[in-house]
Amino acid sequence: MRSTLKYGLILALCSYGCTFSSEQNHEYAPDPGFNLAHSDPAAVELADSVMAALGGRRSWADMRYLTWDYDTLRTISWDKRDGNVRIESFPDSVVYLFNPDTGKGRVSIGGREVTSPNVLREKLREAASLWINDSFWIRIIYQLKGDGITLYYLGEARTDTARYNLLKVSLDPNTNAPVEEFLAYVDLRDNRIRLCTDLRNSGGETIWYGPGYRQQGKLRLPLRAGAAHNIRVHRTLPEKLFHTF
Repeated sequence: MRSTLKYGLILALCSYGCTFSSEQNHEYAPDPGFNLAHSDPAAVELADSVMAALGGRRSWADMRYLTWDYDTLRTISWDKRDGNVRIESFPDSVVYLFNPDTGKGRVSIGGREVTSPNVLREKLREAASLWINDSFWIRIIYQLKGDGITLYYLGEARTDTARYNLLKVSLDPNTNAPVEEFLAYVDLRDNRIRLCTDLRNSGGETIWYGPGYRQQGKLRLPLRAGAAHNIRVHRTLPEKLFHTF
């Protein structure tokens, strides 16, 4: 973590004990591959509180379409129900239409569809890498009890203006996440994650969720998640968006 947090945050562990909000009883079942046996009970309870503060597991499950921008480089559209993704990359004029679950898809470069099997195979691997990088910090805050995850509660931390519960999230290498382990700072005031830091890479980027969260339907979504911004829920999107260049 860079210079004890960017922007002059000075953290000190507190001795108040684990304090969650009144939403702490909104438990939800973990995914089958969640490492419940080795997760701290307090950490699991905190993850439940985070999910409740963001609208609840049912709201996330019912959400179908999500779009966002990644920096100024790409726009991403996601049909969560069917698993289809559209990534438009501006610097190289590439459009990826693919499904991360199946690895299948189509790609166009400069308006022309890729027909070479070898080039397509390489471009779909590229699409999978972009998807992991561009979507992870949005998805993970709603999937803290997902497959391949172990949770640990590390107490409290304080700044001049806020107090946080510290949630360490360890990810199995098979999850294909961009980090192996990170620390989430959960605001005690509302149980929403404000920032995350990479625990395995001291020079890694601090992921900020801010300047806050916005209610969209039944979900509360961050205004930013690292480089991802303009994050929006849609009731409908044209089906051709995921199948036509």
